[in-house]
Amino acid sequence: MNVGKAGLEAYNGKSVYVAFRYVGEGPKAKTTTVQLDNVSISSAVLAPTNEKPYNALYQFDGTDWKVKEDSRLVVVAPADYDAMGSPGSHDNFSTSDAPENYLPQFLAQKFPYAQEGDSKAVMYKYYNKVTTIEVDEYLFKEGTWVLNNNIELKEKVNFVHNGTEWLFDPTVTKSLASEDYLILENWVKANKDAGYMDAKYGNSEYWFGGSSYYVNFNIQLAKRRSNDPDGVVPADDKEAEAYLLSMVQEGIELILATEYPTAGAQVSGVDCFYVISAKVYNGLETFTYTYTFKGLGNAKFELQGEPEVTK
Repeated sequence: MNVGKAGLEAYNGKSVYVAFRYVGEGPKAKTTTVQLDNVSISSAVLAPTNEKPYNALYQFDGTDWKVKEDSRLVVVAPADYDAMGSPGSHDNFSTSDAPENYLPQFLAQKFPYAQEGDSKAVMYKYYNKVTTIEVDEYLFKEGTWVLNNNIELKEKVNFVHNGTEWLFDPTVTKSLASEDYLILENWVKANKDAGYMDAKYGNSEYWFGGSSYYVNFNIQLAKRRSNDPDGVVPADDKEAEAYLLSMVQEGIELILATEYPTAGAQVSGVDCFYVISAKVYNGLETFTYTYTFKGLGNAKFELQGEPEVTK
């Protein structure tokens, strides 16, 4: 029976006695005669290996994950980043180490016999605040590898069936971003009293309650009442809350009118709808309000029912 190995590192440089103890097995732990052999004490150190980390693309075949075999695909491995110099510090490209400054030479070394018109899809890691996996296509033209900048990207589109045929669904779905709230801020600057703009930073307005900085609508009563030079916010709290929410809706309609000024009411006989989500802060919590508007044409929009409110 092989009892294995034991480390003696803790006793380096010390004189020690090595003893062996045997305890029998079974319910009575009966002990029998024991024979010891092949006992050795060694200071041998394991030799270093030549193994290095490697990156690969795996594909699930329905049962197991396997390395995807594709002669056109090239995955940049840690050893490749190391050979490139600076990218090897974190095994990725970045804004300071652009991939296009390294990948043509990388491909030239990896494929020295490339022919005119050959193409490779290069998968690599890229860091810009977060690390992402990117893929670029390179073409071999006139003796060098060049980035293919003529790839046309198509967004996913939806279709609806009218009972007879499939038609393009023109529904627009979006969550308001900072640039959308800038539309409101610019409108308030041009059309309302200066007291409706955040005096210190200028990145929030109090007419609709929109903020390009916080990327939300602020409907807390204290904030809006203290920035109401025309006194439009009702004195009654319940009436004021209803008013502020109505201004959120009005602000979204202004954003739609600005971003889709020429949108029609229908596309190929299908009504146009706009599903817009916005963050709304009430002073304690932030909720997501999702509004559905029907396009009427001529930059007019009609709210469909009450907004859906979620945390």
